[in-house]
Amino acid sequence: MKHSFFKKLTALLLGAIMVFTMIPAIAISVNATETSATLSFADKTYRTSFSTTKQVWEQNGITVTNNKGSGNNIADYANPVRFYKNSTLTIAHPGMLKIVFNANTADYATSLGKSISGSTVSAKAVTVTFTESQDSFTFTISDGQVRLDSIEVVYIADDETACQHTNTVAIGEEKEASCTETGMTAGEQCADCGATLEARKEIPATGHTLDGNTCTVCGETIDGYQLVTDASQLEVGDKIIVVGIINDVHYTMSAADKTNNRDAVKVDVSGGMATLQDGMMIVTLEKGAVDGTFAFKVDTGYLYAASSEKIT
Repeated sequence: MKHSFFKKLTALLLGAIMVFTMIPAIAISVNATETSATLSFADKTYRTSFSTTKQVWEQNGITVTNNKGSGNNIADYANPVRFYKNSTLTIAHPGMLKIVFNANTADYATSLGKSISGSTVSAKAVTVTFTESQDSFTFTISDGQVRLDSIEVVYIADDETACQHTNTVAIGEEKEASCTETGMTAGEQCADCGATLEARKEIPATGHTLDGNTCTVCGETIDGYQLVTDASQLEVGDKIIVVGIINDVHYTMSAADKTNNRDAVKVDVSGGMATLQDGMMIVTLEKGAVDGTFAFKVDTGYLYAASSEKIT
C-alpha cells in the first residue's frame, strides 16, 4: 500500500520497490556466444493460438504457452497480456541462460516474483537466471494475476552460426513525453535474425511546470492538486488531499463521515496532477507540535482511514 500527498499546485512523483537478489554461476561453452531475443505483447500480432483454456505467443524463436490450469479462463488481452492465478506458463527457446519478464507495473512484478523461486525482482522486471542452459522453463502463477509487456531471453548460440547483427532496423518510432502523457523510445532489431538489440522504453510524463496555476510548457491552466514528494515543499495553510494506490487505482478519503470510518473516493491522476472532485476530504495544514512538522485540520468530523481495504 502506497500513500501520496497532493498539494494544490506543487511538484512530482513517488514510488516503492522491493528487490530480491541472487548471484548464481553461469556455465557457458567456450564455443558459444551470448545473445538475446524479445517477445512483445504490445498487440496480438505474435499470438499464434488462442482459446479459453490455452494461448500461445511466438516471436524471435521464443514460444510462450499459457495453460488455464484451475484458475479463470484465458482472457483475450494484449498491451499488456494477462496471465491469471493458477495458470501455468512455459517459456521455450534453445539454450536459455536468463529470462526477463517485463511487467506492466512494479506491483505485478512483485507478485510474479513470488511465483518463481530464486527470481530477482527490480522495479518492473523479474529475472530468472539458470546455472545451466535450458530449452524450456515452466512454472505456475501462484500469487495473483500478472500483466506483462514483454519477455526477453538471453541464450547461447554457436559461434559458427551466431548472427553478427550487421543489418538493423528500428522498432517503432520515438515519441516525446508531454506534461501529461508518457513517451516511448525507438528500439533496434536485427533485420537478419530478428533479435532485439535495444528494447523500446517508456519515457515518463514530465508533469507540468507551473507559474502560478499556468503551465509554462503547454500553456494549460491547472485546476487541481499536484503530487508532492518533499515535505519542504509544503507550507502552513496549504490545502492537500491524501491519496493511496491499490492495483493502479488512486483513492482518497470521502468528506462524509460514517460510524467509524469513511468511504473511499476514486481520484483521477494524470501527469502528477490530481483532479478535484466532489466529495473529497480536503485537509488544511497547520503548524505541528514539533518544528518542521504539520498538523492536519479538517472542517468537520474526524480524520481517519477510508476503510481497511482502501486506505490504511
